[in-house]
Amino acid sequence: MASEAQPAPPRTQHRGGTGQAASEPWEVPNGSRSGLVSAEVAARYAQAFSADPAGDDGLDIGLNAEIRSEPGARVSMRVEAFSDEQDALELVLETAQHITWWKSLSYFVAVQGSRGLGPELRIETRDRVHRASQLLYLPDLTRYGVIELWKGGFLNFGAFIGSLPINSFANRGRSIVFRWEED
Repeated sequence: MASEAQPAPPRTQHRGGTGQAASEPWEVPNGSRSGLVSAEVAARYAQAFSADPAGDDGLDIGLNAEIRSEPGARVSMRVEAFSDEQDALELVLETAQHITWWKSLSYFVAVQGSRGLGPELRIETRDRVHRASQLLYLPDLTRYGVIELWKGGFLNFGAFIGSLPINSFANRGRSIVFRWEED
């Protein structure tokens, strides 16, 4: 009995990290092998995003997935209906109460070489601020947007955590919440 073929997880980018060995490597989009991720991380990414993140289907409302889990960065993502503005996308960054170091979520309207291009729309948390949000309207809603996550790093330089391509236009009427659970 033939089993149904499963689509391969999309190639993702991962920079920095803990030096853990990848159990099954996935190349970053530019083809370099300097940004390998484990099969488990790639599977979580595939669960959260469709095989074609620029496709016309938005993320499923109710989706709740852990998109990053390693020492220094345990981040989950959930998708909620946003009834206030059907023609807008809300991006939210939350941190647990015990997290006070700087965290940032940047949105770019275009992607080039797996990194954001164009004007940066950024929200941040730090100290006693544990929730920040941003509403995106046209022309910021594009088919080829990208979300980047950053955190405070060595000598107050930001540490890149990862990037996620997204069709922000297809996700109008949604709130995408990134929650930092562990630092």
